[in-house]
This record gives sequence, structure tokens and C-alpha cells, in this order.
Amino acid sequence: TEKSHPEIYGNKIVWHDNRNGSSNWDIYMYNLTTGIESKITTSTDNQTYPNIYGDKIVWQDYRNSTSTADIYMYNLTTGIESQITTDTNNQYGPAIYGNKIVWHDNRNGNWDIYMDTLATGTRAMKIGRASCRERV
Repeated sequence: TEKSHPEIYGNKIVWHDNRNGSSNWDIYMYNLTTGIESKITTSTDNQTYPNIYGDKIVWQDYRNSTSTADIYMYNLTTGIESQITTDTNNQYGPAIYGNKIVWHDNRNGNWDIYMDTLATGTRAMKIGRASCRERV
């Protein structure tokens, strides 16, 4: 079993590991206060590179394609999993802070940074060459 890419917020640590098979990476969380480990993802495809802030965990997920990833989020409070990106090109390396999620995105043939604002429902705003106010 390999464990990789740990991230921490408060008393919670998240990481990905392949204890369920060498080609089945899943996201796990360990609560330092309770000493309880929880499996966050259940898909038989790869889920990797988690990030955590508050009660939200984000990761890149290959359940819709074995060659391109989407970004998903799990809310620890509500128990609801959400797909953040749906573009057919690759999105990977998510990070979350407050109500904002950012990731690398190849939807235009270039690797750009995109942002999703959870509170407003603003989806996939390109950061950099396009204005942050522009909806892409």
C-alpha cells in the first residue's frame, strides 16, 4: 500500500492511497481528535491529490474517463459529493480556501488556472489572461 500527497487543515489530514488495488487510488481522511480514519471516495477509478479546507475536501477524479480528470468536492458536514468540473479536457491539482476552488485546466489547449466560487455558484472563471470577472 502506498500513501501519498497528505494535506492538513485543523485536526483533519487527507491523502490518497491504493490499499484497494494498485490502480485504484482513493481519498482518505484521518481525524486527529477522534483517531478515526474515513474513506472519502468509493469509485473504482482513481481519485488523487486531495486538498482540504474547513469541512470541504476537493480532489481530481478519473471516474468519467481513464485519461482525463475532473474536480470533485465532498462536504463533510452534509455528506454530499459534488462534481465541480465537467469539461472533457483535463482538470487537475485542485486547492481550496474559503469558498474558492482553483485548479489547472487544459480545456483551451493551454494549461490555465481556473476558479470556482462556491457561495455565488460562479463556475469555471479563467484566471490570468481573461479577466477574473469574465465568465468563461
